[in-house]
Amino acid sequence: MPTRSRPYVLAHLKTQQTRQDPETRRAWKLRLAKGLYDRGLGAPDVRNLFRFIDWMMDLPRELEDQFLQDVHQYEEEKRMPYITPAERIWMEKGLLKGIELGLEVKFGAEGLKLLPEIRELSDLQVIEEVLQAIKTATTPEQVRQIWCGSSK
Repeated sequence: MPTRSRPYVLAHLKTQQTRQDPETRRAWKLRLAKGLYDRGLGAPDVRNLFRFIDWMMDLPRELEDQFLQDVHQYEEEKRMPYITPAERIWMEKGLLKGIELGLEVKFGAEGLKLLPEIRELSDLQVIEEVLQAIKTATTPEQVRQIWCGSSK
């Protein structure tokens, strides 16, 4: 059997076998995802196979979140980011829209004055931290400390 078809077949079989066992399905989904990275496939092949596996091996929300955390941790350990540059840009745009809305709702015009600075940020993790900080910040300046403190 050609190497590239094995993950498809295995994903199909494990989907059927784990129909009533979401935790085992999550474990198999993670095992298959890690296997894609370990095979030494090119990034486009990994993404295509991963998308198929992700579509086929659907999980309940809480297990999907755990699966994504596990994949992210594995990618960091192996230094193999799954997201493409285009996906990163889309993520940034989505986060920035959320930040804009949060700043406007919580702080009004004063909060929106932070947007030019926030749009200059390039670290996706810092952008995510800015969004999270809006929840607990009581002033726009407290939000600004997220990236001012991280750039020192």
